[in-house]
Amino acid sequence: MDWQSQYGDDVWADMLLDLEESDVHDRFDSWRFFSPSLAALPDLEESGAYDGLAWTPSPSQRSSAAERNTDDGHDLLHATAGAVNPEAIDVLLHSTALDRQSSTPRLLDLARSLRNPTSSENERSSLSVSNKNYGTTARPHPETFGRLSHSLRHRLVMVFFRVVHTLLPVICKKVFFEWYNKKYDLDMYTELQRLTLEGMMFAAFAHLNVRELEASPFYTILEGQAEMFEQVRQSYVRLASKHEGSIELVQVTLLLTTWSPYDASFEVNDYWLDEALRHAYKAGIPNGESPHHRILWWCCIVRNRISALALRRPYRLRDLQPDFAPSMEDFSTPEPTSSQAQDCHRDMLLAVEVFLSLCKLSVVIEDILRLGPNTTRWDPWRGIEKDPVHRKLKPVMDIDLKLQEWCDSFDLIMSGYALHTVSSQLRASFLTLRIIAESAKAGCYIRILREVNPDPLTNWYLGSLAIGKAKEASLAVASYGQRLAYTVKATDIPPLAPAYLILPMTVYAAEAYIHRHDQLAQFSWTRLQELQTLLEKLEQRFPGVRHVVHLFRTIEQTIDSLGKLSSGL
Repeated sequence: MDWQSQYGDDVWADMLLDLEESDVHDRFDSWRFFSPSLAALPDLEESGAYDGLAWTPSPSQRSSAAERNTDDGHDLLHATAGAVNPEAIDVLLHSTALDRQSSTPRLLDLARSLRNPTSSENERSSLSVSNKNYGTTARPHPETFGRLSHSLRHRLVMVFFRVVHTLLPVICKKVFFEWYNKKYDLDMYTELQRLTLEGMMFAAFAHLNVRELEASPFYTILEGQAEMFEQVRQSYVRLASKHEGSIELVQVTLLLTTWSPYDASFEVNDYWLDEALRHAYKAGIPNGESPHHRILWWCCIVRNRISALALRRPYRLRDLQPDFAPSMEDFSTPEPTSSQAQDCHRDMLLAVEVFLSLCKLSVVIEDILRLGPNTTRWDPWRGIEKDPVHRKLKPVMDIDLKLQEWCDSFDLIMSGYALHTVSSQLRASFLTLRIIAESAKAGCYIRILREVNPDPLTNWYLGSLAIGKAKEASLAVASYGQRLAYTVKATDIPPLAPAYLILPMTVYAAEAYIHRHDQLAQFSWTRLQELQTLLEKLEQRFPGVRHVVHLFRTIEQTIDSLGKLSSGL
């Protein structure tokens, strides 16, 4: 008996609909959910202790710099990755509740304890990780960056331009190297130059390899990130009022949007984007008076759109309508003078193409974020207002078409380059953009399930279509994720990637549960494990990813237990 006849499409529809309407989303901001520190608090909202401001941990919940010799403290965006954890929990709960073959209250309680921050201490301690491993509140060493050797600082600058700069080109290379190459010691730079350099080193530190990490004063990547972030934050607070509206402050705050320590911190990704926009407006950057202004403004736009989708928070979308689009001419790409320079020039052109493609993709992402009740309305004069299927599908299919056109255009551009000969960093950026596009497509179709139509046949048709498209897109994400895991160094993967793996991983986890009695379950588990392999490579670099890996390991164990119990084992 196939799963459709046994469970019906309503099972899939209900589970995927929970991805959109988790009550946990409304309770906690995405970067705070399931934080070990917040889990210890009974009910912050009802007590008034949590009002959107930073919650200060007690001394016992802090970890000193000396204690943080294990992995602590990143994104989603990078904002990123832990943003959709509650959705995975809701999928598990819903599929367990819909299981018609067994009654498993103990496992239901176990799953609910993941979602409920007021669960018992015993359950919570067995499912969460010690605060010590994630502490980011310790004071930084007064000379955090001064403790780095000159060679390591220079290495971080090079890593920044090879990895971070491709998808977030906030620094004008020509201007930067004009002042960077003339000075040796940090104290020789102006205070804004030093802040810029420290922001770049912070963003690049997540991408050091083991040998380079050993040359630093830190035990782990996450420890170094946390201490560097705090140093940059303190410097920014000291200079923000004095230099309000400076280009350097826009650049640094955009780099700090990659910080998401997954604790109760207030100054994380979205906060820094607000600061970047404040300084950008003050500096007149939206007017696009210079090529670098145009690039910098589009960095603000892209970060806002990409983060809002990754965090599944459409209300965070700002109304940033640019009067111009960036172009290849806005970037300084000097002509090569030797064969070696030709390879470098080719990589520079490819990096620009990747960013320009990301800007175009963000336009479609904005359309996705604006999907809602009003966007499904169809003009009555067209004479088809009585066709609910067409009315629901029209905006979604339009976006699907735009995404496909973007994919075709992106592949055509990339075909002009021998991708197997380019650097690992550029391949990682290319694959990350494809993952974002396919994951966005899956999320776009799942939105169809949010509206219930009184006609059962219409509901069945829309649900089947949405589920099929979500599976199709998840398969594509798994394919690109596999290539990212096995053909790219972990040090080169952008922090954007993990956030867009959550929805496909949830789809595969739910499908594995539904198909647990046939061979399709093995296929789903294989795909899921490939994505987990990728995340495991990143969990020592981005703290949000560590939470995601831990959460999905628990989900995998719970689903496996459910399957054994329903089989009578």
